[in-house]
Amino acid sequence: MAYGQGCFETPPAPFELGGKHYTEQFEAAKKSLRAGQGAP
Repeated sequence: MAYGQGCFETPPAPFELGGKHYTEQFEAAKKSLRAGQGAP
């Protein structure tokens, strides 16, 4: 879903699910995964 919404573009689009914004949580998860730590 996030990929389809453009959340991996530069700059990333906001991540919404069910009408609620989860951009902050999604960005934290991407940062953690890219650092090799896994999802929070």
